[in-house]
Amino acid sequence: MRRTLLSCTSLARDGMIGLAITALLPAGTAFAAESLVAQAMSDHLGFNHQEVAVLATSFALVGFSAVAAILLMRTRLRATRNEEQLQSEISDLQAQSDRLRALLFVEPQVLISWAAGDNRPQISGDISLVMSQEGSPQRILAFGTWLPPEPALQMDHAVDALREKGEAFLLNLSTSAGRAIEAMGRAIGGQAIVRIRELGGLRRELAESNLRYKTLQEETELLRDFAAAAPWPIWAKSLEGNLRYANAAYVRATEGKSVSDALQRNLELLESDQRGELTRALNDNASYAARLPIVVSGERRIYDVQALKLSGGSAGIAIDASEAAALRAAIARMVEAHRRTLDQLSSGVAVFDADRRLTFYNESYRRLWGLDQAFLDSNPDDSSVLDRLRANRKLPEQPDFRAWKAKLHEAYRAVESETYTWFLPDGRAISVVTTPNLEGGVTYLFDNVTESLDLARRYDRLTRVQRETLDNLGEAVAVFGSNGRAELFNPPFAKMWKLPADALQGEPHIEQVEALCRPLFDDALTWRTLRESITAIENRAQVALKLERKDGSVLNCMTIPLPDGKTLLAFQDITDTENVERALRERNEALEAADQMKVDFVHHVSYELRAPLTTIIGFAHFLSDPSTGPLTPKQAEYLTTSPNRPTRCWR
Repeated sequence: MRRTLLSCTSLARDGMIGLAITALLPAGTAFAAESLVAQAMSDHLGFNHQEVAVLATSFALVGFSAVAAILLMRTRLRATRNEEQLQSEISDLQAQSDRLRALLFVEPQVLISWAAGDNRPQISGDISLVMSQEGSPQRILAFGTWLPPEPALQMDHAVDALREKGEAFLLNLSTSAGRAIEAMGRAIGGQAIVRIRELGGLRRELAESNLRYKTLQEETELLRDFAAAAPWPIWAKSLEGNLRYANAAYVRATEGKSVSDALQRNLELLESDQRGELTRALNDNASYAARLPIVVSGERRIYDVQALKLSGGSAGIAIDASEAAALRAAIARMVEAHRRTLDQLSSGVAVFDADRRLTFYNESYRRLWGLDQAFLDSNPDDSSVLDRLRANRKLPEQPDFRAWKAKLHEAYRAVESETYTWFLPDGRAISVVTTPNLEGGVTYLFDNVTESLDLARRYDRLTRVQRETLDNLGEAVAVFGSNGRAELFNPPFAKMWKLPADALQGEPHIEQVEALCRPLFDDALTWRTLRESITAIENRAQVALKLERKDGSVLNCMTIPLPDGKTLLAFQDITDTENVERALRERNEALEAADQMKVDFVHHVSYELRAPLTTIIGFAHFLSDPSTGPLTPKQAEYLTTSPNRPTRCWR
């Protein structure tokens, strides 16, 4: 039994070793080893093949578990050692990070980083450097909230270029609160990092110096470009009088080949005596200014020369003043011509400058106000002139003269002309026009309008009388201008032609008036005659017409050319006169017809009675003839020719 157990133990040990070996061998090799172990157990103990397989499988599982436990223990031990090592490294890194962070943020600054492909920035540092602590750190990316507009836009462009193209930048900016900061952007390790920190101490001085240098450099380049492009000769000389700088205009004026040629040959623009005068002036003063004649390109021109004395020498500029001199002379001649013209005016003219002093007056002004010439030649101020005129009672009476004068002097600050009418105590009326001058001051124009106002009043009175006369005439009257438009009409005109009250308002043309009147009279030939008479420019003649309208009325029409080119059109209703004339004419015709009938009747009766009377007379002569035999006394009495008988007989 003991031998059997020992054998089993030996086999178990061998099986464990075999299983261990099997676990450590590859799959195919392990299967072969398992088969060998099973064969050995079968041969040694006499187990059948199935029992051996079960027993081998059990031993294999036990061995695999043991090996797995051993390996797990070894792995845990190794992991524990690695964890301890990593913890030590983490502690070292954390300490190093703390040291670096302490060194990094030893001064106030803000770090902003963007990882590749991530739009969410990581912001760390003291945001109070640029904004209040109450705000969200993300608001620091809204640069316009803590930077002026132009630096904020510059910062936006720089950050976009850094994130998109990796372009580094370094900007010195000033916040809206006036703090000087430095913004630096770099692309490091696939991240875009922006650092914002306040400039102080030496860095601030260096930044300010760089900024001043950059500004001065830009100004210098700008001034150099301006001087080079300027059309006026500009130069600079050393203390010894040697030419140190000259622009292209100076080279052209001195007929040099180039700037270097002019500097090398020390070409001079001014003559020797002019240079001597300039040098003496600069030695006595710090500047020199004079208008000098200079020969340039063979032509003598006038230049305004300005020169300044500098620490390292002197600089000068010559501005072509030929046109200005010519214009000044022309203006002087024009002013003199204007003065002579103003002296001939009947209007009084007085010109006061910006200091309110009299600079010009004409003779009409002096005569109008009766002022002393010596007083006017002393260039008195405006207030003195007004005070003297008031003392002589030649100004309108005013309850508050000071306020009136202040209102008049508002012309010195006005931009438009003002017109006043002064009624003087002596009965004169003076028209006053105040005109502000472009160079300052005021020009007064005075006109005696006494007669003009009187004529205007009389003309206005005459116009009203004429208006009333026209309105109360029985005839219809309209006045047409040379353009054919009705400028004046009276109420009988609209009433005669049965027009609305406002039909002739707005100066209608004769054609429009014709259209309004055609319902009562539409004779085209008559209207054409009237149009031609009204609108004719030459050969204007008076036209008289008679119009018989559709309503049975009869009008006398007449156009009368007026001296001022206008035409008077008048209509007179002669319907009653025409009716009376027509009745008289008809009665006269009836009387003439009756008289003709009477004559015709007498002629006819005379003709009818002539034959019998002739026969009777013949018989009377026959009976009175003695050859016919004797007559009775009664017959003889009838045949006796008596002065009365025949008369009665013939009747």
